[in-house]
Amino acid sequence: MAVHFHKYENQTLADKRLKGTTRDLYDLMLSLSHLQDHDLVISIAELAQGIMRTYETTRIHLKKLIELGYVTRFSVNRKKRYIVHIVAQETGERGREQ
Repeated sequence: MAVHFHKYENQTLADKRLKGTTRDLYDLMLSLSHLQDHDLVISIAELAQGIMRTYETTRIHLKKLIELGYVTRFSVNRKKRYIVHIVAQETGERGREQ
């Protein structure tokens, strides 16, 4: 897996909702995503291995990132395709459907 450098936005750094394992997962996903489009195709098992957590724990924190608007998920066979956002996007819960 290649690791790329991404710049954090101040509002993302200051977001108190991103802490602990949720922040670790976000950091990993951002570092593995493509620089131009922040696209990432990876399995939850690979993410779990990357942050040294169980599959279930990783799934819970991934769901939180999606709910907060930091990640958008798309299905691609057994793996999932994600867009990792530099700042939180509006989600369906806050007024816009994905």
